[in-house]
Amino acid sequence: MNFIDWRYKGLRVRKWHRKMIWRVLSLFSLSVFLSLFIYNCWQNNYFTLLTAIPFSKMGVAFSRSFLVGLLCSGLLFFLAYPLFKRFLLLQRLCTMIYSSGFYIVNDFQTPNMMKSNSVRMKKDIIYFPRFYVKLVKNQIQITVRLDGSEFHQSGKLKELSGIFEEMFEIDLVGMGLRNSFFTYSFEVDNAKNRLTIADIVPVDYSIELMKGIFWNIAKVPHALIVGGTGGGKSYFIQVLLRAFAKMGADIRIGDAKYSDLLDMKKFFPHVYGDPKEISNMVKVTVQEMNDRYKYVKTLDNYKSGKDFTYYKLKPIVLILDEYVAWISSYTVKKERDEILSDLRQIILKGRQVGVIGIFATQRPDAEFLKGDIRDQLGLRVSLGEMGDDGYKMAFGKITQMLINKGIVGRGYIHMTGNFLVREFYSPLVPEEYDFIKEMADLLGIDGLNDLERSGKIDSCPTDSEPADGYEIREIIYEEKESYERSE
Repeated sequence: MNFIDWRYKGLRVRKWHRKMIWRVLSLFSLSVFLSLFIYNCWQNNYFTLLTAIPFSKMGVAFSRSFLVGLLCSGLLFFLAYPLFKRFLLLQRLCTMIYSSGFYIVNDFQTPNMMKSNSVRMKKDIIYFPRFYVKLVKNQIQITVRLDGSEFHQSGKLKELSGIFEEMFEIDLVGMGLRNSFFTYSFEVDNAKNRLTIADIVPVDYSIELMKGIFWNIAKVPHALIVGGTGGGKSYFIQVLLRAFAKMGADIRIGDAKYSDLLDMKKFFPHVYGDPKEISNMVKVTVQEMNDRYKYVKTLDNYKSGKDFTYYKLKPIVLILDEYVAWISSYTVKKERDEILSDLRQIILKGRQVGVIGIFATQRPDAEFLKGDIRDQLGLRVSLGEMGDDGYKMAFGKITQMLINKGIVGRGYIHMTGNFLVREFYSPLVPEEYDFIKEMADLLGIDGLNDLERSGKIDSCPTDSEPADGYEIREIIYEEKESYERSE
């Protein structure tokens, strides 16, 4: 147990910092003014004869010295701007402390020297919290001492992240507790950490989603992606699709709203829009997951507790876009419960054998995404603007204040193992970017004919004449079971 923290925490906020910049500049300007004024008067012998002081000339010297003092103060502000940035932080934090009432005042009586029969009430600040500010490159660290005061006991000192974000237009990237000091870490311009889709190159089973934010599907399995219309959710899913394709994953897609993801059936055999076909795909995926458990036990290098990365198995990635639309299409409770049972198996058992589930929806209502399933989703991302209820459904109970900024592709991210919900910018996709062409190039498939030859899609039957000696009597088209047809 350490009772003293010797680590440098930055400049401490003092009681008199509420008007710090004004006081510093005023004092400097006054010093320059008095120095010049006295020097001019002394040099011109204005004080030689007190009875014959040239007030007109002294007025000119006074005005000139005053203007020079103001100009020097402005010059000091610009030349020492990095220092004044720190002063501004101290001043605004001090103002927040006073306006929020984070201090304790003691009233006491003092005798009135002018009236013997009266007393004056004087206020004395007996408690002022310890706040520290430190600028480290593009980060601002604000540290507050947890001293057992009433403000500490109420939890207010540990719930200031949202207030700081709005005050200084900064983004929370970390919080930590050390030796009774609680530190908030903020990024001054978090948007500069945004990547582009070309930057997304997975390394083994890890995908860099933003500078400094990596998603390792082997350690943090399964994902929930939420966001309203126009928030950037669909583009983010396409970015993940590209990354999984680079990873060599077995990609399976269900899109109950028949949106752009169905175009991926040109490249992947398991892409469905019909709710029943999606359900069959999920059921078969569960069976394959169970078969994988049996398979790894037959391997010569089998070791108890090892996951799919040890056996170099390709991950199976199940992407369910518009999840709520798919589940809500089943009105019979028994059918819906069967689907949820299959999904529950994937979420609870899939990580070890490399079966990863990704759920995307506009709003993760508890009616459709049960708590025991949602709690096991290691990665959670919200994009676009959402209400408090939406954030609560996505991230659970949090003490942070989440702010909407109206930027497409901007939202919040949370991963298992980190209690912090961080601001997030999804990888930027240029307007001219063509997902179909890029996916074809990535998979080495050029043009529709190559797609047909590759077996990724079925070629269309053509009207051709039969060989000599044969004639067409009857053509019968019989539909196979949906999932078998794609095998």
